[in-house]
Amino acid sequence: MKKLKVLLAGVFCACHLITDVEQVQAQDPQFSQYYANKLWLSPAFAGSGIGPRISSGFRSQWAGIPGAFRTMNVSFDTPIYFGNVQNGVGINVMADQAGEGALTLIEPTLSYSFLAELSDNAGIRLGLQGGIRYNSIDFYALRFPDQLAPGVAPGSISQEFVNRNDINANTRMHEEVGAGVLFYNKYLFLGGTAKHITQPQQRLLNNSQLNSVLIDPVTGEEKPVVDPKLPLYVAGFAGATLPLDSKGEGTIALMPTVLYRMQGPFTQFDAGMYFKYEPLVLGVYYRTLGNDALIAIVGIDYNHLRIGYSYDYTMSDITNRVSGGSHEISISYEFETVRKKRKPKPKMSCPQF
Repeated sequence: MKKLKVLLAGVFCACHLITDVEQVQAQDPQFSQYYANKLWLSPAFAGSGIGPRISSGFRSQWAGIPGAFRTMNVSFDTPIYFGNVQNGVGINVMADQAGEGALTLIEPTLSYSFLAELSDNAGIRLGLQGGIRYNSIDFYALRFPDQLAPGVAPGSISQEFVNRNDINANTRMHEEVGAGVLFYNKYLFLGGTAKHITQPQQRLLNNSQLNSVLIDPVTGEEKPVVDPKLPLYVAGFAGATLPLDSKGEGTIALMPTVLYRMQGPFTQFDAGMYFKYEPLVLGVYYRTLGNDALIAIVGIDYNHLRIGYSYDYTMSDITNRVSGGSHEISISYEFETVRKKRKPKPKMSCPQF
């Protein structure tokens, strides 16, 4: 039954990818350990560490479904100084692949941030991000119902592609522009992010087919072809560090956090709690998109090396038995820099996973 559901879902998606491609609105990949992928979360985090920082993350979403989503993120950022003013720069590369049609996204971006100190214990970081988004797909790797019919030779081309001249443009590249803001002190942080500010047009059809009429190869009805825009992505996040150790240094602490995301008609809210008993970190999250997933996180934070693993238990109608859940791994290392003759900067309380 599980294999049948997966097969039917794949056939359904393949049919609608061609016949309804003019109506598709893509959404961004996501991470459960979003604080381990700080430049993906917001450019305001660029240079927010104690020194240069290297981070990486890998996510396998719905591991039980063949051809499901696989996402990787790699970043490097470092603080830079002009006098006693702290700035930050960073580079982030995110890659995502979904489905047997190898629908692929590669997004390299550069980030810059500026720290405005409000006091010795508080500051505001403002960040900008710019880069490109490269999308590609292998249309001929998709499978359609007529290719699965009895008597059809393996490898036969679907009738979906007969007499069509609008699917040759199987790649698309456009600009990516984002911005972020982050307030923080020793115990509290609050921030926001906006991505796809220019809302670039995205399509995998030839330009000649835009603003014209497309004949549905299945029903024969006429459909207008539009040039869809990438929806604006907006996110807000907040959290706190509540020290439980006697000295109040946060070696033992509770860290509640929330993340709200909105893109087009879709909204998502994550809420959870970390418990830190240095070097061990444990966390649990609940993600709502209807009733999406319960997330468990375990991590090690030792001598600036951080390794985390998380598992998403699917609670939606897909069910965890079919989806197989989602696995995510993150690794980061932060190099400590000695600040010669410089005033100490406000310490950030943000989680690392």
